[in-house]
Amino acid sequence: MFIERAQVLSLLAPDVETNILKDFSLPVRKILVQQVVTFLLTGDNALQTLVSPAHVVWSLETCGQGFALPMEEEDSIVKVINLYRRWTLDPEKRPAPIEKDQQFFIQKMLQHFSMLFEPRANGKGEVEKHARLCSQVLDIFANIGRQIGSTLSVETWEIFLKLLIAVTDTVLGVDAPVRQEVLQRKLCPQLLKVLFELWLLSGTRNPALWDALRQSVKGWTHHMSLILTWKVTCFALTKRSTAILYGSSEGTDCVIVKIDDSVQNIQLDDEYVFYSWHRMLNIIGNPSEVIQHPAIFLAFMNGVEILVNQYLKIGYASKVAGKDGNRFLPPDGNTILHIFGTWLYDAIQFDRSGFDEGTALAMKILCNIMTTKHRTDFLPIYMASFYSCMQEALMKEERVLLAAITSATNLFTLEIKGLRCLVPSFIYAIHKVITKRAKPFDSVMPAEHVRRACLTLLSTLLPLPNHFGDTKFALPITDPAAKAFDVKQYMDLKAHFSMILSEALSNETYPPNLEILLNLAATWGLEEIENSSEFIKQAISLIVRKTTSSSGWPAEVALIAIKVLSAMNSMYPKLEKGYDQANVIVGNLCKYVSGLLSAGQPQATEELIVHSFKCITDWIMVEQWILEYADTKYMLLHALVLGLTGRPQRQESAPEPQVKAVPETPVKGKKAKKEQKKELEKNKELEKKEPAPMVLSAKIREAAQCALTTLLNQTGNFPSASGASVVSTLAREEDILQEVINYNEGVTAANVKEFMRYYITTDRSIVCAIDRVGEAGTFSCILVRNRYGRYAWDVELQYLPSSFQREAEGTLPEMTVPISTKPFSGVVSEKESGELSSVTSFLENADTKSAISVIEQHVAKEGEVLHASSFNLDHDVSVEVPQPADPYAGECKFQCSRMLLSHLGFLAFENRTMLYPLQMSEDFFSYLRMLDQLPERECIKVGVVFIRKGQSEEDFYSNLGGTLDYQEMVTSLGWGVNVGKHNGFLGTLDRNIQAGQVNTAPYWANHGTEVLFHVATLMPNNMSGSDKRRQVTNVYAMVIWAETMEEFTPQMIWKKVRHNVVLIVISPMPNGLYHVKLFSKNETSGIGPIVDGCVLSKYVLGHLVRDTAISAHRKETHDTETPQQHREQCLQDIYDRFKVDCNLETFYSAQFTKLKTGQVSVLEVADTAATAAATSKYHGGPPSKKSKAGSSAPIGAAPTRAAPASPAPSQVGPGTLKKDKSSGSGFSRITPSRSENKGSSSSWLTMGSRTSSAAAPSSRSQGAASLGGQHRRGAPNEDEEDHKSKKKKSSKKSSKSKKKQAEDDEF
Repeated sequence: MFIERAQVLSLLAPDVETNILKDFSLPVRKILVQQVVTFLLTGDNALQTLVSPAHVVWSLETCGQGFALPMEEEDSIVKVINLYRRWTLDPEKRPAPIEKDQQFFIQKMLQHFSMLFEPRANGKGEVEKHARLCSQVLDIFANIGRQIGSTLSVETWEIFLKLLIAVTDTVLGVDAPVRQEVLQRKLCPQLLKVLFELWLLSGTRNPALWDALRQSVKGWTHHMSLILTWKVTCFALTKRSTAILYGSSEGTDCVIVKIDDSVQNIQLDDEYVFYSWHRMLNIIGNPSEVIQHPAIFLAFMNGVEILVNQYLKIGYASKVAGKDGNRFLPPDGNTILHIFGTWLYDAIQFDRSGFDEGTALAMKILCNIMTTKHRTDFLPIYMASFYSCMQEALMKEERVLLAAITSATNLFTLEIKGLRCLVPSFIYAIHKVITKRAKPFDSVMPAEHVRRACLTLLSTLLPLPNHFGDTKFALPITDPAAKAFDVKQYMDLKAHFSMILSEALSNETYPPNLEILLNLAATWGLEEIENSSEFIKQAISLIVRKTTSSSGWPAEVALIAIKVLSAMNSMYPKLEKGYDQANVIVGNLCKYVSGLLSAGQPQATEELIVHSFKCITDWIMVEQWILEYADTKYMLLHALVLGLTGRPQRQESAPEPQVKAVPETPVKGKKAKKEQKKELEKNKELEKKEPAPMVLSAKIREAAQCALTTLLNQTGNFPSASGASVVSTLAREEDILQEVINYNEGVTAANVKEFMRYYITTDRSIVCAIDRVGEAGTFSCILVRNRYGRYAWDVELQYLPSSFQREAEGTLPEMTVPISTKPFSGVVSEKESGELSSVTSFLENADTKSAISVIEQHVAKEGEVLHASSFNLDHDVSVEVPQPADPYAGECKFQCSRMLLSHLGFLAFENRTMLYPLQMSEDFFSYLRMLDQLPERECIKVGVVFIRKGQSEEDFYSNLGGTLDYQEMVTSLGWGVNVGKHNGFLGTLDRNIQAGQVNTAPYWANHGTEVLFHVATLMPNNMSGSDKRRQVTNVYAMVIWAETMEEFTPQMIWKKVRHNVVLIVISPMPNGLYHVKLFSKNETSGIGPIVDGCVLSKYVLGHLVRDTAISAHRKETHDTETPQQHREQCLQDIYDRFKVDCNLETFYSAQFTKLKTGQVSVLEVADTAATAAATSKYHGGPPSKKSKAGSSAPIGAAPTRAAPASPAPSQVGPGTLKKDKSSGSGFSRITPSRSENKGSSSSWLTMGSRTSSAAAPSSRSQGAASLGGQHRRGAPNEDEEDHKSKKKKSSKKSSKSKKKQAEDDEF
């Protein structure tokens, strides 16, 4: 007596000796059941009455009929259920015969239970009752298996399982009556849960039973609960099996089945775990064949995904923990595909209509297997099937295409054999999505996210055309719709890359995607610039148009675009007609900046304006092209004036409106008052036409001032003869004064100070004027220090034209010209003395004897004198030319420089307030040294680490040398410099090289930035390990070369630092390309041009890594003060401390007299620790104990430049000077000092730590600056209150960073 379905399915044979009452009438059966079951449930009647097996059999035969009663007899059925529950689960309530033959009677009761599931209800209320009663029975079934399952015999279990199959098939089978739909819905989850749980508890290995279950399950696949129960059961068995094979950390200690809120822990033998796992996994069969409902098919694939992921993560936990406790190797890709491959491949290739979601998920699972297990040597059949499926998926639309793209974003970063045959198919799919030719995905995923996946995928394909050249593709595209997509070899991809990027830049609207696009455009332009500059020219034009037009990109995208444009200036030398592109960028950005400033709200667009000025400066500095474009020059200066003053520049042709003065005396009469009123109104109108200046932020003024200064100082002058490592002169006062001492006798270190003076201008420019008296002549050497650097000029007062040539040293151009070369001769001939006898005879006859003797004596005396002087005929009575004065005859030696300052107008009375003397004290020179150590440009240090395969963080800092690829990458980051001779930024490296210190480092610089790379492999291992690590990690950006990307985790670096370090991780690929990833504790947006996860070629790797490191550093330090602000603060302190206020008499007197007592020269000042103490003030905090040279300075500190080594005596002075032998009138020739860079960089990076350094510049750089400094427009004499307020603001900014600075110092 059991459910009829068991007989139909040939599970149980009927017993003719049972079910005797089935032919009795229903009233008789109802009475019998009701009476008997009521009696047996009362008290101990059952225990006392049923004393023999026959009694029990008769009672069961009678009560069992209760399960076949209609739902109207619910009370009787409930009593029978309670009776059977008591006899099966409660041993104390069982009659003795049942206890003696437990297996027989439990089998009978289980058979009777099954009869309750026979269909019988019609009305809704009856179905509810039926479902409720069946649920009670299912609970009893579950408790039987859990409580007494271990006591059941194999025969009992088999009958039990057969009855469960029959019951389940009766309720859930395809041929179940329609009226049972409600019953199915209510019982399905519980019924399947009990079936699968009891099946595992039974431990059956009867193949016939498993086959019977499998055959029956095929008829239940239209129920979602079947798939969910199967998924949970298989997952529980999988977890247990992986724990057995690979250790407890990979799974569970028992089979844990979790369904809804129910959790069952099932203890199974290890062997049966594997047996039941295999049987249960395949119980449904191939889903593409047996499942006909899309939603159920999707649920099945969800289950497959969970199971696959369980296998894929095996070994990951032990890898993270650094332990290898697995008994066996984790399953490889072939093993997983052995298990699930057929289902996945068939799901994709069957391409059933309406099953897109399940097919897409199958595609995702397949890609996940391939990417996670990419190191597997996959069987050819699996690879061929994968490529076939992938190509078919890429030709589809909507979900399947979406899954293929989003699941394969990192596919080409892995070296899977033959994978690149799919490149044409991927490019075709990317083109469809990017150009919006594919069907929309909005119902599945936001379209912008799909396009983002396409761009990420494209970033891994860009280097392929140049890398593989004319290699042909082996797998053509077979889709008829793609006939126009003609790609036969790698070189054919170039046109498609350019087209995709151009169209995407034109049409994309999602800001994150635009950021990736801009970086990809820069990357592709750099890849292609060697072959063609057409794309980069188009990209520049498009970016400029989209950035500057009113209907273009939003502000956050425009900011990134401007940064990308700025980085593109490095391509200028290879751009065809690059000056045209530079003109387009600068001209449009100038208009853009002017428009933003004129809009009246510059604070809202501050970042855009600041970065626009930086971009303009970068493109101006590539060459002197702007000198040929008058219109662009005007637009540039117009934008700079707006940025500096907030007021537009007046047109020269427009006359300034004249405002008539209103008479102060009151007017009388109505007519006069009326005219006065008209004048007032007219004046108001004129005042309205004059716009009030805008309120500009300090950042905007700073950016405009930097742009203007760069234009004035460095156009055509960078790099200078001293190289790119310095923009300031290398000339120092000490060297110039020493030259004066060496040349002039009597001049010593104590009195050489008389040859020099220090002044400071109202805009805080320090002017050092030295009378340089040397072998080459007398010059006024001017050293100017301002917020932008230090500059040296040699000035010689010249009165001679350039064409004049001196015949000999000391010969003057104006010489004495002879007026007469012979004595004067008249018309009267010369008389002899004898011819005067008539005169003497007359005198003799006259009475003049007494007088004659006197006269004779007088004449004789005169004659003697005249004869002695040859009658004065040999005397030169011509007028002589005055000889040059000796300016240094007096005690004051400050002569040439005084005249220069006077000629320039600084000593004029009307300009008296422009220049102030400075007190030359020891403290002053300490501050001056400190000012010279503050950099003029942005200084960035970047750490570089090489990690070998299998190395831990304790080991890789000790690596030296590295692979050839790594060393080539390091050389492409910058040029090598000798640390001991380098004049530029040194980071935290020590110039005074000693044993165990770094002597070589890569360095790069442009007009506004210096970058030094702290390369761990170039640092000797006899340094302290912690010092070496600190040198590399005390940065904001690091370059990590990891031989295997899978082994690297950012925590290897981050766990030793407390601040955020952006990591640029490079991993070489077997095909000669490089996979690059970005890691940051913050978002990586705004960091570029490298796109996270991209693939790069060797030719662009170093360039893009360097640009990305600079970008990362700037993002992390965007709110810190600029080098110019640090220098300005120091200059202001010098102005406040050492400026000498005096009256006119004292000021002018000091220009002609000796220095006062107490003033010293720089040669008399010892280089004490005061300089270092003062320098720390501009680091934003007190000096750290670890801030010595060669150790870690505070990371937030303003970088300092170590004082350069003194040049050789023969090289002392601003430059080689020659006297000009020309004549002139009142003109001085001012010549900037020059130096030759005699060093040449050779191969500085070797396989190990040995290097050959590039020679440092041997003498000084040139300078260019206005001696009067740069005065702000409209405020030539800025008052001190304004400077004091600026100083307070700067001090506040510095104090905010003290706490953070102290923490970094401590670290």
